[in-house]
Amino acid sequence: MIGLLLICGGFSVFLLPFSLAARQEKGWASPMIICMIVFGIVAIVLFAVWEKYLAPRTFFPFHLMKDRSVIAACMLGCNSWIAF
Repeated sequence: MIGLLLICGGFSVFLLPFSLAARQEKGWASPMIICMIVFGIVAIVLFAVWEKYLAPRTFFPFHLMKDRSVIAACMLGCNSWIAF
């Protein structure tokens, strides 16, 4: 449950400023935008640490994070999503 909250929260907080920055008075220099990006990256890194060292049962098997074909499939999915 902790890993799921970290990864969902991390991606949500990391991706949200990309749509909110245009509406801020200072734009990308706004402290809220900078904090959201930093805290999102920190949560994603904490997810990786949690999965590697602390999780009693992993959400995503860590050995798959180093597999070339899994990484390539994730990058292709990301590329397809960005192109859409």
